[in-house]
Amino acid sequence: MKKVLLTILLLSLFVMSTANTVDAHSLQWGVKLGDEYVYSAKGTRQDIGVVDVEFKLKITHLGNIQSDIEWLGNWPVVSITLTNMKDGATLDMGNDISELAYSSYTSVPIGDWDYLTSQINYVSDTVGRSVTETQSTWGFTESSATTSIYVQKIVSYDKTTGIMNYFYGYYYDNIADEIISEVTIELDADYVPETTTTSTTTTTTTSNTGTTTTVIVDNEISGIIFANFALSVTVAVESGIIIFLLFIVWKELIR
Repeated sequence: MKKVLLTILLLSLFVMSTANTVDAHSLQWGVKLGDEYVYSAKGTRQDIGVVDVEFKLKITHLGNIQSDIEWLGNWPVVSITLTNMKDGATLDMGNDISELAYSSYTSVPIGDWDYLTSQINYVSDTVGRSVTETQSTWGFTESSATTSIYVQKIVSYDKTTGIMNYFYGYYYDNIADEIISEVTIELDADYVPETTTTSTTTTTTTSNTGTTTTVIVDNEISGIIFANFALSVTVAVESGIIIFLLFIVWKELIR
């Protein structure tokens, strides 16, 4: 009977610890839904000739950041829309700005650059990626080659928001011995991004004892507070269950 109780206890502790496994990183999105940034793209492409366009990038969806991520696997991405600043027309990533066809390049999560570096650094027979990091930026250079084409991409991100601030794409046809495309995309540093804000309502009341200020936050912050509270309650309940199981086993062992 004692062996059965000990087995039950060990299995319970294992399940509890597995359920509370922490993420392998501390990544979070630095951009928010609705954030807007302006870029200029310049260069040449075989299909359309000269590239010279200024466009606005808007964040429309934030992908889920899983506990363990990998490049070209479950890498978290954002969804975006691109708008021509000249005439307001929507740009198609596949044709107008094909360099951004993979929205993985437009933004990365922030908060754990060492983890991102460990996932990005990679070298094989045909592909090589190396990270370049400064105090304010993080990015990487990616090169790949086959018998027919050589590709090089250089990407840089702002560490504060994780938004892309520089992109260079170079595609070369090895067989025809000519450049397919060479385009540089840069963030407009003078443009103040139209970011989403968290609204607050402040109520001030005055009495004989002084002034009292009450701040009511919106649903986004309330949701975060509730999520943290729910997590604390869950941990407390699970800890209580473990203590109860230990108590039961202890009583049986001293019989």
